Amino acid sequence: MAMCEECSSFVIHLQQPADRSSLHRDLKSVTALLRSASTCDLCNLITGTEFNNTKDTIILKTCDPRYYLSSDQSYKEKAMTIGGRINLDKEISEVTVSISTNFGPFHAYLDVWESPDDQTSSRARTSRIRKSPPLPNDESPRSFAIIRKWLATCLTDHTKPRIDKWGQIIANTICSIPSATKTRLPTRVLDVGSCESDSVKLVITQNELGDYFALSYCWGRISDTTWQTTRSTLQDHILRIQLSALPKTIQDAIKITREFNVQYLWIDSLCIVQDDKDDWLREAGRMCDVYGNCQLTIAAAGASDSTQGCFVSQRREQRPITVRTNPSEDDERFQQPNCQINFASASLKRGGPSDGPLAKRAWVTQEWYLSKRILFCTIGGYSWKCKTLASTERRWGGSNTGPGRNQA
Repeated sequence: MAMCEECSSFVIHLQQPADRSSLHRDLKSVTALLRSASTCDLCNLITGTEFNNTKDTIILKTCDPRYYLSSDQSYKEKAMTIGGRINLDKEISEVTVSISTNFGPFHAYLDVWESPDDQTSSRARTSRIRKSPPLPNDESPRSFAIIRKWLATCLTDHTKPRIDKWGQIIANTICSIPSATKTRLPTRVLDVGSCESDSVKLVITQNELGDYFALSYCWGRISDTTWQTTRSTLQDHILRIQLSALPKTIQDAIKITREFNVQYLWIDSLCIVQDDKDDWLREAGRMCDVYGNCQLTIAAAGASDSTQGCFVSQRREQRPITVRTNPSEDDERFQQPNCQINFASASLKRGGPSDGPLAKRAWVTQEWYLSKRILFCTIGGYSWKCKTLASTERRWGGSNTGPGRNQA
């Protein structure tokens, strides 16, 4: 199948470099969309994609549109809008299709990326459509590359306070101080070792300075607590902790820390002596410093207990459609090389940090509020928040949302 006239026009406009943060166009009525689905690849994909609002999900191919769209006017007259959002790299990686119904607006999301022909690849770089497909999984090199970019940007660029529209400095909006020395390490930290090592060890610091990550997670109902640090296991843990003995969430946090070549990681169940009341009270009183001074907090926001892991995103199998665009002969502004544009139903289920089980735990409020930077691992993929930027992997980085306060 090919594309209908409206979809073809939208794709051509989607490619054009522009300063606007979004590009929205009227697509067609629902009836016209369903009718066009038999001859247009993109219309067919849209009719088979889930449309969601806060309470319900519909698929236009299978639902009775009159139930959702018939009010005081015929559903045949209901129009849809389609648009692409431009990310911080000035690329479009997602397309949103919206429709108004009796129950409020519904939205469907499509991943979009470009595959230039070999002969025109250099010219195709002028298009603003993303040049790589969505992330295949949480542990891919491209996934960690996005996180590295977030962290590096924050450490190097977020060194000045934000200014409000009246020209006043917004308090507590500096993420990094260029001249600052490394922070004092907590009383105990895990030395995560190298990526090849099958163990870690507990280190008792002596007022040493250094960089470290911290973990924010749900313990859950734990039947086996032998891996935790207690008075009887403290000395063993100083010598060695076998990775295979630790819950998956902790193993994943260690892997993330190693990927960033950071030596130390703080985890409460291992860095606080769990059956020593005095130690627990003393270390609990230092939470402000532990989370406030860490370089990055890893939040296992999509896991309800420590056995589920950090890498929990729910990615759908991708079955993309590919359409080809041709240069326009009528307008020099719209002349683009012949290339392939790929669309697929969004590969991730929606779900942000505040939607997961971790956000429902009371103590997490202070952990997230105190942290300068947080990497959220959710069913909806990776998200980032610091005092300057809030972002997601779907739009590296998403939208610059103002003082990205570290709250759920």
